[in-house]
Amino acid sequence: QIGAEAFVRWKSSELGFLLPDKFIPVFERNGFIIPIDYFVLEEVCKLQRGRLNAGKSVVPLSPNQSHLHLFEESYLRNMKSIIKKYKLPKNIIKLEFQEKAFNSLLSLEQRSRINNIINELRKLGFKVSIDHFGAGNSSYSMLNYLNVDEVKIHRSILHSSIDSDRTRSILESIINLSKRLNLKVICEGIETKAQEKLLLELGCHYGQGFLNDESRPDSEFLTL
Repeated sequence: QIGAEAFVRWKSSELGFLLPDKFIPVFERNGFIIPIDYFVLEEVCKLQRGRLNAGKSVVPLSPNQSHLHLFEESYLRNMKSIIKKYKLPKNIIKLEFQEKAFNSLLSLEQRSRINNIINELRKLGFKVSIDHFGAGNSSYSMLNYLNVDEVKIHRSILHSSIDSDRTRSILESIINLSKRLNLKVICEGIETKAQEKLLLELGCHYGQGFLNDESRPDSEFLTL
């Protein structure tokens, strides 16, 4: 295991157990996603600090970050405060921004401003990943102007590649381009041995999905 992604779930007394796709879009629209992101990030930092204090090994953990943070005036100040609070070493927290966060960056000024934020996050010791790459209107150019550490390929591309030579070629080109740019490349949604075999044939050696492990509460994760 080289890392894990931190997901949030909602146990509602009225609606029952809800997966993120049932409530995150609503919180994205009303802005409540911002405090949720900070809560999840702090829980991840507490977990990492606890393991370090206990002399246990750690792997990078990846909380998600909404695109709204990129327009939040106090974002970098808040992130600096969190790092200072938990005194974490570098590169054990990886922030995942969905590809859609960067799709609307058309002007050089916009790209420069967002890239400055990414650079500052990396200086603080965070790694930065583009999540769900290929899910929407992906532009290969964002891999050129964004100074990120990693690309995570969306599961839909992998699943389509099993039956489509065209999609397989797209998947292969994303993997090859990312590696040429010295970006770590991970593929999401590995559910079958055939999908795993395909990725290995195409040179992608990192992935996540139910084939290797399933989602589990933090209490179970800590026992691994």
